[in-house]
Amino acid sequence: MNMGKLLSIFRFLRASRSLRVMAVLFLLLTALLVGLLIAIVDTEPNVVDLPPGTVADAARVNQLVTSLSDAYFNADGARSVLLQQEELNAALAVLHRGSEGRVSGRVMMRASGSEWAVTVSLTEHLFINGVVALLPSDHELLIGRVQLGSLSLSGKRVMVLVEGLGDLLLGQQQGRVLMGAIRGTAMDEGALTLMIEPVKALDLSRLWGIMERLNKFQNRAELLADPEVVQVYYAHLYGIAQRAQGRTSVSLSHYMTPLFQLAELRSRVGDPVAENHAALLAMAILLGHERFERLIGRVSDDVGRPSSVDTSHVVLAGRSDLRLHFVISVALRLMSDSGMSFAIGELKELMDAGEGGSGFSFADLAADRAGIRFAVWATRKDQAERVQQLLSQHTEERLYFPSILGLAEGISDQRFEEAYQHVESEAYRAMVETMDRRIDEALLYQR
Repeated sequence: MNMGKLLSIFRFLRASRSLRVMAVLFLLLTALLVGLLIAIVDTEPNVVDLPPGTVADAARVNQLVTSLSDAYFNADGARSVLLQQEELNAALAVLHRGSEGRVSGRVMMRASGSEWAVTVSLTEHLFINGVVALLPSDHELLIGRVQLGSLSLSGKRVMVLVEGLGDLLLGQQQGRVLMGAIRGTAMDEGALTLMIEPVKALDLSRLWGIMERLNKFQNRAELLADPEVVQVYYAHLYGIAQRAQGRTSVSLSHYMTPLFQLAELRSRVGDPVAENHAALLAMAILLGHERFERLIGRVSDDVGRPSSVDTSHVVLAGRSDLRLHFVISVALRLMSDSGMSFAIGELKELMDAGEGGSGFSFADLAADRAGIRFAVWATRKDQAERVQQLLSQHTEERLYFPSILGLAEGISDQRFEEAYQHVESEAYRAMVETMDRRIDEALLYQR
């Protein structure tokens, strides 16, 4: 046997050994993942029977966000923040409603510590249940036990994992800085007090960079929104806005009709769903809020900033606030899911019903739901071309927007509690059904 054959046999054996090692590692990894799933997945949820959201819950969530934000970023020195059990559970109730019941949570506060329970619904019969215990401490955020299904983890290891994840997202050990800003915790029946040192120099640029890269990857991977395509529609809308300057009132349809005429034209060589999606995101940037541009990419470059043209005269049903509700809900639906989009709008209305707000408005909520429905309809494969055709030929708002006649507005928190109690009551659901029926009657949704 010559040397060449010996070398060939040796290479083959070495390659075979490497393949066997890789196969063994793959099997071990698969077994580990399967074992982990078996350990953390349950057949019964731990968190059930959550109370529905109320006006008071919305006010509590608003207060919670404001208190934590002020303590972390706006305080001059260490500040104690009192978190009531009701505030935290109200926030979890909003998350539950926004996730359409997929995520449920409950917090229990005692003098000896607090217990945070969360259930994530995977299917109708499979759940992930987690429990985290926070303990009192006079110098740090102290995590006690952590239970994930039947898997138990030490609080110290979980804390290291959370800080490491923060460092990965923020860079320069800023995850540790953020968690380390909590200098102590005190527990009482129904309340948790955090002692927080303000974080003055938190650099979020790395996090924004990661989000921007992820967004770009998502847009291109799923053909959701190429910034260059969105810019084509944005430039078209921007030109319309420039020509409309000085007018006292312009219907949203004044923008929608030419927008979908362009989408129909571009769809002759492109995908109607992708074109509609890009067109609606352009509309969200110009006629909703310019901050949406941060989530999409540089769209207004070489065209003009949204703030450089006045769009306050653009109305829907004669009102600019309804136009904003509609357009922003369209964008939120395209970037999330319908449950969270409606929950955000609903939370805002519940806050308005509280002290100092403009009052709960079913008309605003109808605009939110109409925007969600429109976004869904315009990006359905079986409806995208039909939406283009109808909106290209018609300028009537009733094509896509419901009548708001008789929908109550300016409802105070007291009146809301008296008439509807909460957002799961029969009276409230009847109002939602009324709004949905009116949306169904819009010409666009007639089959």
